[in-house]
Parts: sequence; C-alpha cells; structure tokens
Amino acid sequence: MKRMLGPLLKLLLLLTTVSHGTATSCRSPEGEISAQYYGALGQSAYVHLINNSVDHSDLQLEVFFKCENIFTYKQRNKITRFFSGRNGQFLKNGTLRLDNLTKNHSGVYSIEEFLGGTGRGKRHITLTIQAPVSPPKLFQHCQPHGEIRAWCSSTGEPPQYSWTLNDRPLDGGVAFLSNETQTVILKRDIPGSITCTVSNHVSKERTTQKLLTCRECQEQMVVPVALGSCSVLLAILLGTWCCLYKKKQKQPKRSQRRTGDT
Repeated sequence: MKRMLGPLLKLLLLLTTVSHGTATSCRSPEGEISAQYYGALGQSAYVHLINNSVDHSDLQLEVFFKCENIFTYKQRNKITRFFSGRNGQFLKNGTLRLDNLTKNHSGVYSIEEFLGGTGRGKRHITLTIQAPVSPPKLFQHCQPHGEIRAWCSSTGEPPQYSWTLNDRPLDGGVAFLSNETQTVILKRDIPGSITCTVSNHVSKERTTQKLLTCRECQEQMVVPVALGSCSVLLAILLGTWCCLYKKKQKQPKRSQRRTGDT
C-alpha cells in the first residue's frame, strides 16, 4: 500500500492564519490511512493531491466529504468539478484549496485514486475547524502580603494558557504552582516581566507586562484608609464638643430660673 500510494498521493494541508501572516503546514505520513488536522475559522485549507514530478495521464481523483462527492479531477481531460456549492479552487500545482472555512467543513474527508479506471487506494483525513485565539488580556493585582496575582483571558477554542517570567517558564522558586493555568500567584519581590501565552491548534498569541511593585500598591491603599480613620476620629471629637457646648449653654438658663423663683 505504501509503494502504491506514496508516489501518487501526497497530502499537504496548509492552514493559513491571517493574524500571523504565515501558514502552518501539516503533512500526512506516507502509508498512513487516517490523520487529524485543524483549520482556522474563516481561513483557507490547502490539500496537495498530485505529485507533478511523475506522469499520471490516466489519473483520476475523487474527494468525498461525509459520503458525498464534493470534488472530481481527471488529469487526461483536465476536468475539475466542485459539488454541493463548495467554495474552493484546484490550483495548477495539484493543490485543492478550500476557502472560507466554517464549522460545516469539520469532518472526515476521503480521497480516492484511480489509474485507468482501476482503484489504487484511499486516504482519510479528519479536519477540525477552530476559532483562532485573540491576543490575551493580562491583569495584575497586589495581594495583602505582597504577592502578585496575575490572570489572563482570551477568546477562541479551546484556549490553552502558559506563563513565562523574563522569558523563562515559571517554577516553584518564583510562583505558587497549581493546576489552574489561567491564573498564577507570584511570590514577593519578584522583578522583571511576565508573559501570558494563549494558543490552540491553529493560532498563538501572547501579551507581556512589567510586574507591579506591590509596595507602591500597598502605600496607595494606606492613604484612603488613613483618611477614613481620621474622618471617623474627627466626627467623634466634633460630636463630643457639641454635646459639651450644649450642656454649658443650658447651665446659665437654669441658674437664671432659680434666681427668679427666689
């Protein structure tokens, strides 16, 4: 099977990601009947079907999706046909391009090969369409004892988070490690910059920030607390003074009444 399929059918799936300006390439190993690949939502997938270095004048290819014929190619007559309203194009280099990928493109694709009307083999690929991740939003907050709590958020499916400190992976010496990947807690007095990286099978984004100085953050928190305490103390003193003042005002009136009665 490997000798039969190898020179005739090489599968190259290129997943174009516009946000990075580059393409991710995947190649199906020779002789493998099934393979899993991923495509970016809204982008294009390129399936290289034909090895142009070999003459295959009687070659015919059929591409099926969910048991439905979506593409036919006959090299002798130069016939190419798309079915079921598929958006795509068959390029001169023997590549089948699928455009504007949606969730409906996810599934199993079968490529059947014929030479002179005789079946020569079949391959299957499973294509899964995912939404690319967005640049992550990174937040920091000072904890009561000087630690830094950092957390990250991003859209896309399914986002996977990872962290680095000064371009090095976090370890127990600088952070309290746990199974929670979206949030990390850094120990006190850790200098430098922290980076949150989010990725899935079709994209990768990152955001870097300089670490907060939690002493400054704590001092900023002391000011409103001190002002609040002073306000309470001032209110107590003012209330006490008012009470004493009223008592002093009442004492002369009582003395005058007693004098008038006598």
